[in-house]
Amino acid sequence: MGVALERARIPYVILEKSPALGGTWWENTYPGCACDIPSHLYAFSFAPEPGWSRVYPTQPEILAYLRRLADSTGVAPRIRYGVEVEAATWDEATSAWQVRARSGELFEGEVLVSAIGALHVPKYSKVPGRERFAGPSFHSARWDHAVDLRGKRVGVIGNGASAVQFVPIVARQAASLTIFQRSAHWILDRDERTYPPLVQGLFRRLPAALRLYRSWLWLEQEAAFLAVFGRGSLIGRALRARLTRRLRRRFQDPALRRALTPDYALGCKRALISNDYYPALQRPNVRVVTDALEEIDAAGVRTAAGRHDLDVLVHATGFQPLAPDALEVVGRGGRRLRERFGERPRAHLGMTVPGFPNYFLLLGPSTGLGHNSVMWMVECQVQYVLGCLRALEGRRSLEVTEAALSRYVAWLDRRMPRTVFQGCRSWYQNDAGEVYALWPATTARYAWATRRPRRGDFVFA
Repeated sequence: MGVALERARIPYVILEKSPALGGTWWENTYPGCACDIPSHLYAFSFAPEPGWSRVYPTQPEILAYLRRLADSTGVAPRIRYGVEVEAATWDEATSAWQVRARSGELFEGEVLVSAIGALHVPKYSKVPGRERFAGPSFHSARWDHAVDLRGKRVGVIGNGASAVQFVPIVARQAASLTIFQRSAHWILDRDERTYPPLVQGLFRRLPAALRLYRSWLWLEQEAAFLAVFGRGSLIGRALRARLTRRLRRRFQDPALRRALTPDYALGCKRALISNDYYPALQRPNVRVVTDALEEIDAAGVRTAAGRHDLDVLVHATGFQPLAPDALEVVGRGGRRLRERFGERPRAHLGMTVPGFPNYFLLLGPSTGLGHNSVMWMVECQVQYVLGCLRALEGRRSLEVTEAALSRYVAWLDRRMPRTVFQGCRSWYQNDAGEVYALWPATTARYAWATRRPRRGDFVFA
């Protein structure tokens, strides 16, 4: 968003709660932290990076890329670090947003863009007693690198995307590692290839070759959605059967094999990619526990089947999607965004909400992905916001209509049941089982839907 505003010569300021740039790639530093989308897709189309070292980028590489981008585009000086916004209120008299930071500092802007991300507030399990544990205890997104895990009895609650990356490393250090698993995940092979200097040099000298390669990666991901993510997909069922056979070959212990075999369609939850997670589970010092957790106390974890004494406890329990309580947004007439969102957040194309003029969400409701690069979704949204800003010229405010939102939500409601996303419980859903976090179609469909704002979808003042 900053790059687009810089190029359009629109004055702006970015308020960043952290002391440094990078978002999730600054906050998450756990061992083995990496992306599960190919590196050349996990870069903006307007700023390709020919020098990625491997197919799937690591956290340090992504963070370095983002820092170079901010420095080279002039965005870096526009960022105010350590400014955590706690509230934003629409002032109808001045047609401006009044933004208040936790420090008490005030800001004013005619337009407010919320780019706080969907997954940045750590979530913990509801097991009582977390604060009573006597040893080191931390969330994977707040990894305590001062804790030496060598020779320790380590417990990990959760087995999602972060856990499958750090568990193999922790397993080599700890005296024992106990993984408390709530449900199994489908795990796909990870392409560990590196890009040799010859290929990196080719991409630098021939940008067209890099664009062609990126397009091929994008088409692969889109094809995967069409082939696998449709409800009742024959290809999805065939792939599930192949992965099940692989589990039978790898694990001789029938109890462990059952524990690691998901009971839902491939794609219903985010598929994970790893080549070393399954081998780590076969180490003699690693144990997978599927019993229900009952309590955490000073010495460890108690499950329905017994106690597990631990020295260190790691919570790999994910994040609170969209974090509606992260800040207070008050729109026209005193309407609060968290009340408007309720249990099922809804925004037109994931970006605009009736009653909240000149307010835009990036990565808002129903724009997350289970198959492709969210960077492309962000680019589509930024271009749409720029179109709205052009439409706003000479006017005080712009606000999406209830009718436009209703048409969009009706389309989502028709489309979502045609996908696999509603076939199991996942963080994509609310307590009622409604999927509110994911886009239920291809990214090409989203790019078409957001190619330009429709004037009839908005009212102007």
